Amino acid sequence: RSASVHHSHNGWLEVVCAPTMTDLQDIDGPTLPAENHLEKLKAFVSEHAEQLRSVKDALDESISEVWDAETDPIALHLRPFEKLSARSLIKTDNKVIQKVMTAFAVLCTEASSLSAQAEAQYYGPLTMFGEVPAEEVQDDERAREAAFDMPVRMSRLMGVLNELRHFVRRCNSLVRNIVAQLASLYSPQQKMYSGFHGCHLLRVFRALSQILATLVSLDEIIAANPHIPQAWTEYKKTLHAASVEPERYEADADDVEDLNLRLREFETELLSGNIFASCVQQEFGAEGILQVVGNRLFLDELSNALRTSLSYLAGHIGADTESDHRDQFVGATALFVLHARLARGSYDKKALKEISKVKASIPAVHIYGRAMWIVDDFLSRLMPQAMRRPDPQALRSFLRDFDAEFPVTVRRYFLSVSAWMVRMESDFADNVDPQLALSIRANVLINGLLFANQLSHSLRLLLHLHLILEEPIRQALIGSIVQTIEMLKAIEFTYHRRSAMIADSLTHLIRQVSIQMERILHPKKHALEAELGDVSAKRPNKTDDASLDVLSQVAMMLQVLRGSATPERRLVLQLAWDCVYRDKNEPDDVRYLLRKLDMLADMQLMLSQACSTSFLFFSKELYPLYIASSFSNPDEASKIHYVLAAVRDAIPLIRSAVHLEDAESLVPPYISELEAALKSEVALPLCRAIETDLRMHIHSNLLSHDTRSPAVNGVKDLSKYLNLRPLRFFGHSIDLRAFVTHYLNETFYNLNTIALHDWATYGEMRNLAREKYGLELIETYLPSQTLEQGIDVLEIMRNIHIFVAKYSYNQNNQIFVERPSQNKYINTISIRSIANSVRTHGTGIINTTINFAYQFLARKFSIFSQFLFDDHIKSRLMKDIRFFREKSSELDNRYPFERAETFNKEIRKLGTTKEGLTYLDKFRELITEIGNVMGFVRMVRSGGLRYCSNAIKFVPDLNEIPEFSALVEKQSLTEETRESARILDGVVRNLVDNFAEGTDYFQVLVKVFGAEMRTETNRHLQNFFIILPPLMLNYVERMLVAKDRITKKNMANASFSEDGFALGVAYICKVLNQYEQFDSLHWFDSLDRKYGMELERLSAERRRKTGADESQTVELAIRRIVAHRRETDMLYFSFSGARVFFKDEARKKADAEAAEARAGDADPGAAGDVEGSA
Repeated sequence: RSASVHHSHNGWLEVVCAPTMTDLQDIDGPTLPAENHLEKLKAFVSEHAEQLRSVKDALDESISEVWDAETDPIALHLRPFEKLSARSLIKTDNKVIQKVMTAFAVLCTEASSLSAQAEAQYYGPLTMFGEVPAEEVQDDERAREAAFDMPVRMSRLMGVLNELRHFVRRCNSLVRNIVAQLASLYSPQQKMYSGFHGCHLLRVFRALSQILATLVSLDEIIAANPHIPQAWTEYKKTLHAASVEPERYEADADDVEDLNLRLREFETELLSGNIFASCVQQEFGAEGILQVVGNRLFLDELSNALRTSLSYLAGHIGADTESDHRDQFVGATALFVLHARLARGSYDKKALKEISKVKASIPAVHIYGRAMWIVDDFLSRLMPQAMRRPDPQALRSFLRDFDAEFPVTVRRYFLSVSAWMVRMESDFADNVDPQLALSIRANVLINGLLFANQLSHSLRLLLHLHLILEEPIRQALIGSIVQTIEMLKAIEFTYHRRSAMIADSLTHLIRQVSIQMERILHPKKHALEAELGDVSAKRPNKTDDASLDVLSQVAMMLQVLRGSATPERRLVLQLAWDCVYRDKNEPDDVRYLLRKLDMLADMQLMLSQACSTSFLFFSKELYPLYIASSFSNPDEASKIHYVLAAVRDAIPLIRSAVHLEDAESLVPPYISELEAALKSEVALPLCRAIETDLRMHIHSNLLSHDTRSPAVNGVKDLSKYLNLRPLRFFGHSIDLRAFVTHYLNETFYNLNTIALHDWATYGEMRNLAREKYGLELIETYLPSQTLEQGIDVLEIMRNIHIFVAKYSYNQNNQIFVERPSQNKYINTISIRSIANSVRTHGTGIINTTINFAYQFLARKFSIFSQFLFDDHIKSRLMKDIRFFREKSSELDNRYPFERAETFNKEIRKLGTTKEGLTYLDKFRELITEIGNVMGFVRMVRSGGLRYCSNAIKFVPDLNEIPEFSALVEKQSLTEETRESARILDGVVRNLVDNFAEGTDYFQVLVKVFGAEMRTETNRHLQNFFIILPPLMLNYVERMLVAKDRITKKNMANASFSEDGFALGVAYICKVLNQYEQFDSLHWFDSLDRKYGMELERLSAERRRKTGADESQTVELAIRRIVAHRRETDMLYFSFSGARVFFKDEARKKADAEAAEARAGDADPGAAGDVEGSA
């Protein structure tokens, strides 16, 4: 075979195998193995080529695989840089012009540096002063502490104010220097002026306006912060107190006086709002040396520069070419004020007309943070002769019109920005020829920068006009505001996404602009050389100095254009062009190219300033509305990332605060506030919407009509939110898919535990969530059996007062059953549940349970004593005791049933509760709760023994337990093994002790309360035994009603066992030592006799009755008596069994010995019968 290797159209190598002549000759022969081998080789080559193409596609840059502004660890800094100063770049044959150009270049550089320094070092601390964490504002106590802490916070700002004072003085000196240099140049007495005749140094005047705008900004920022004057006043009060009593504040009197002097300087120079006014009112010039005020030539040049600048700004502000022109407008207006000051109060009316023209479209400019510069207020304060008193309603009228136009403007920009983003992706793709697209790319980059500036100006003006005028923002504007924010961050992300391609093209773009300027300058240079040649030919001894100066400037520009477009080179180019361009009739294409060069070279810096949304921090109350608005349309789900990126821009501003001990303390509350808004406005509504959609879909067959009509309500594809990448902010992230998954898992599980029969429905919803939204939920099916763990003992102890009232005790089975409620299922607590809790928490929980029980019993016995001490109850009980003692022989020592029944009726006359319960009912409930506590103590002890028995079963012989620590010591094992052996010995010893321990907690609780309740002080408690007969009748009636309600629909107060009552009566009788007194009543014998007589009477009556109705009445009466008798017997058995728990140890031993003696005297068969019955 022959194989040829050649380059394919996409640059990769392709291998093509061609058959040889031998193959063609043998095609009819037996060549099947060779053909198979050829086919395999072809398949291998094709597959390999396909893999190479996929690798190339994966490594290529595309729209989806791009730089991410949130996760990229590397960023590109695109601003040109070189270690050359402007002074070294200015080289001409005319040394005078070189000196003048060098001086102005240094001054312009200084102005730019001071302006950048002010924004970097002073704007942030002055704007953020007084901001405190959100919890301090919400908490009244912390708010008072913050107010008290104002002087301390102002003291932390003193360092910034001191630096600011030096900065302002430096700015004043720079302004004075620039004015002096210009006035000296543009002076009739100045010989150098002839070389600059016709030159308009617009770049120098712009530097002057830039530094003046910085001073105006400082004034507005300080005035816009209400916390500064408040804290300043408190600080001065504190300092005054320190000057009066310096020893109290441990201060030196001279230091305090020096600080007072410094404060007066701060107040005069900085905090009075006269930073700019002081600058323009300072003395310019020097008497007899330099004339500034009244220098008509200089003032005319200043007026010309002012008019030119304002005319240029009026043509761009509000137009599609606007970028940072509003900031320049502030400086131009400040320059107008300076001109009026130097002109002795007379002002340029044409310049004022241009200012009014610009003011009509933008009456205010946002400076920084919450500071707004209002044109009318500024001019009326500093130039009352030129600006009459502003109309207070004019700004509100402008705001109303601006609000009405804002949505239309945003929609227009949305179409333009969308088209621009498409062009950015297409024009900066790697498959576009750079040479063909070079001229297009420059315009595309600049257009995005212009869009960002215009959107930022509109948004800042809208928000801060509402802020300073205290006008509410209409709900209809929120959507447009959010869309503007999204466009700003989309522009920023687009530039970042194409950073690599922009960095690759930017050098070529800058060079292209430089070449365009060279194409303009070269003909001009040749023309000047020809002109000078003609002059030299005609007049050999005379030269045209002006033309020579222009030629040297053009040559210098061409020399400067050969390097990179650094700020210094661009500054020299602008200064040189101001000297070259003298004929206004010629087109000024170079100035347009210089502006274009500035925007390309400083594109990254200008873009970060234009797209910064840190100003949103001062309207952060609107964050929830912004986030909610971005959540309204699923088709635009990805825009949530833009909103989060916007609020993230405030972090550098927050960290610039200096008035707090740690500026970082402001960041966590800000993050928490944003996270709460994100969860409440996006995550939770999304969870609820998906849950509702799943439920409506599953139950759609049960609904008579489905309100979710796509034709009416539209279709919302919520899965688009789930497909979003995690929402990142400040190092935190929220994965909406994981959040929704956790929410649905938790919701379905919790609801399924309440209604186990709904497990199939939730299973269907789980499957639907996987199919429709791609959510992998956990299985929600739970077995409908007794849970192994049950309610935890600690939870019961913490809420023991609720537990004893809501649960019923069964003495024989040792189980607590929850009383019926609205739930479909009830909880039960058994010994196994208690044993599991002991296994979880350890055996120490048993003693804790006894302590809780003791505290609860102490409270209940207090109520018990109060009831028996009541005059109505005590008098009735004493009366019954006297009656029984006097009539005992006549009553055959049996307490009469009728007497107990009468007691119940008399008690009812004392009143009932809202639920219809008598005082005796409440007393019965009290005793039942006491008995439930004792039952719980019994269960805890039994559960502990069960746990110990289960744990100790692995020990072969409890009587002979080896000591593992001794065995380990004998074997000389490691220290870790010895420590493990000691721990094991301790665990085994603890289990054996607990298993063998026979502490009877019932006897402990009897002794604790018995000693106190049998005293003379509590003598009224000795009447307790006589109330038991009516109390037991009350209990029997209650149990009959409770058991009857079990089969009814309304199961309120239904129960099948209330052994807590019997246990409580037995315990209290033991505490009061009243078993003998109660036994003397022979109450159960009396009840048995009563029910027997009633049954005999009713049986005889039934035999006499012949009618069906009469017989039915008798049958019902017999059933009622039988039910009462059966319930009474159940009470007797429970009470008798409960009394066994409280037998003394001696009594128990005597009973056991008597039982053994009786068993020994009986015959073997009888003994077996006795044992079996026992």
